[in-house]
Amino acid sequence: MEALRQIRPAQKHRISAFIDSLEENPFQEGDYTDRDETDRPIHVKVIAQYAVSFWSDHAVSEVEIVDIRRADSA
Repeated sequence: MEALRQIRPAQKHRISAFIDSLEENPFQEGDYTDRDETDRPIHVKVIAQYAVSFWSDHAVSEVEIVDIRRADSA
């Protein structure tokens, strides 16, 4: 949430809407997939100039937002 404080309101709204949509549908995939140090798939969704990294634990219907950063530095 700290990253969201530094983002312009219009972009923040789009990112927040995407995060809210993950609550409704945790099975969404990102624009591309990366792997963390445990080889877990990390989905990355690019929204405006930002990359939102997340993974879903489908067994418990939980989504973890890993990172939000400018897409040109992701």
